[in-house]
Amino acid sequence: MIKQVLTIGDELLGQVSKKVAADEFNTPQLNTLIKDLSDTKSSIEGAVGIAAIQRRT
Repeated sequence: MIKQVLTIGDELLGQVSKKVAADEFNTPQLNTLIKDLSDTKSSIEGAVGIAAIQRRT
């Protein structure tokens, strides 16, 4: 699912992201996040990458 992308100036970008614990790997929630990031990046012309913190839930 394509999500809204946060841009420079959004206060949420200043927050520190939570580390992903080993037991969270390969869970449905993490797999959905990864798919959403990929879909969102692919929808933006010229995008070469995106960080999890940049997408709005």
